[in-house]
Amino acid sequence: MGFKEIYLLGCDLGYSTYDPHMIFNEGLNPHGWKEGKNAYLLESYREDILIKSVINEIIFKILSSPIGELAGQVLDYVNELDDANRFGSHTQLQPEDLTHVNDEITKSHIAAQRIASDQGVDIYNATIGGELEVYPRVSLENVVD
Repeated sequence: MGFKEIYLLGCDLGYSTYDPHMIFNEGLNPHGWKEGKNAYLLESYREDILIKSVINEIIFKILSSPIGELAGQVLDYVNELDDANRFGSHTQLQPEDLTHVNDEITKSHIAAQRIASDQGVDIYNATIGGELEVYPRVSLENVVD
């Protein structure tokens, strides 16, 4: 198409761990707690967040059980009935670490940067904030002036 410059907007990465059981962000997160249940409860008590941490743990146990899996299937079915444009099932009630997605997206941008460079095209990141640092940063205000 003859472009010599491409400006990206809204490429901010930022995928993190999906924790649907975290009812209280102030409470401790039971997912990935390695020191054991007693240490989890003791630390919650020390930080004066015992009740919130216990509720987070109860929800975590429920969503990690077969009941949680069944609830996810029911929600998928209800969502599919409600949305004619929905192509597939993806309701996830169990914790999932999505930080690896950032790495995969970054690899794709590195490949795009190489290909564009070989074609004599410069790519710039005009996203405000964000974590993608593959391309040189430019100010959005300067681009649209």
